Amino acid sequence: MENKGDWEELEKWQETEKQKRIEKYKIDFSDPNEIKKGKQNVDNFSKYLNKTLKIILIVISVIAIFMVFIIFTHISVIFSNAKRRTNADINTVIEQYGTDIKVVSKDIDENENGKYILTPKNNKNIQFTVIKKWGALHDDFKANLQKYIFNSWQSNIKEQIQTEESISENGLLQYENYIVVNELEKLNEGTEALISFLEYAESWNKENKIVNIWQQKNGQFIMPIDIYIVFKEKEIHPYNKGFQTADEIREEVKNAVELKN
Repeated sequence: MENKGDWEELEKWQETEKQKRIEKYKIDFSDPNEIKKGKQNVDNFSKYLNKTLKIILIVISVIAIFMVFIIFTHISVIFSNAKRRTNADINTVIEQYGTDIKVVSKDIDENENGKYILTPKNNKNIQFTVIKKWGALHDDFKANLQKYIFNSWQSNIKEQIQTEESISENGLLQYENYIVVNELEKLNEGTEALISFLEYAESWNKENKIVNIWQQKNGQFIMPIDIYIVFKEKEIHPYNKGFQTADEIREEVKNAVELKN
């Protein structure tokens, strides 16, 4: 440069450019310490980004595995249901009761359609029939169980309870118990007779362990019993759903009578 003024102008220009770079890039490239610090920041950001990407990939992988499991389970259920519709499993007729059974005899064709005679493993004196036709199953498990329990009940209360019994066209037992009440004053007595039979059925089952339903709570009836009250020629079915208590049955009778009146 020819003079001092030119050097000063050059220095000012360099300082101005330096400030512009600092403002733009937030770092002074002429300062080795700043460059080193900037490099460390870049390295830290890169590590953070890599860690974040790994976490995202793990989350995506877990979601993908979960979705595959859901889809596989759904497809399995569809195939299982389709199979049952075309070739039912005779065990499904009493799966809801948790009863272990064994086959006594069977009269079936090459497709396993036909008649099966079964018995609970805990009580071979009770036998029942299952009719299988492809995906359709018909059985008389509840009817035979109820008949056996009622016949084994030693109580004078049985005199109040009547029995309806018949055989269907396909050879299945149809069985029910009912109590006839013609006067309102006798309704409570009939209700208590119904409850007494249910209580006996529960105590019998606790001893013989035919029906095993773990959700049962104290005081609840779970036995598959078809018993009802005929009040003034109208049927009242107070034991009409699972896990009812004696008080709930009494309330059902009360509400049914109030609706009829």
